[in-house]
Amino acid sequence: MSVEEKWQANRDKVAFAKSFPGWINDWTEVQGKTLERVIPLNESKMSVAIFSGGHFGILPGGYIEPAALIKALDAVRPWLESVHPKAYQTLDDLTAQDKELKRKTRLEKLLSAVKNNYPDMPELKDELKKLLDELP
Repeated sequence: MSVEEKWQANRDKVAFAKSFPGWINDWTEVQGKTLERVIPLNESKMSVAIFSGGHFGILPGGYIEPAALIKALDAVRPWLESVHPKAYQTLDDLTAQDKELKRKTRLEKLLSAVKNNYPDMPELKDELKKLLDELP
């Protein structure tokens, strides 16, 4: 496992979120659709407008940070998941993969730091044992 694999998993998740079915990137796409509800996103000044047919747009328009897009998709899940169940399952799978690779990357970095520092710090072994004994 490598850091590159972790970053690739994140890129895959973001690319999928950016191509999520029903996301309106051009507001001319709402022509003929009915606005069903507007969901404010509490942590930001954005809202998600949900239109008929499982279409949605993020307000205000313009560039949306990937993390904000993923939070928006999660916030509107109760209204859109029944229309786009496969897309939400794919997003869940990609998110879980990204999270697991992040966890493994952190573990790898910690173990590498111990291995790299042990020769210069022989007391590290005893200190790690003490720390492990203190943990629940």
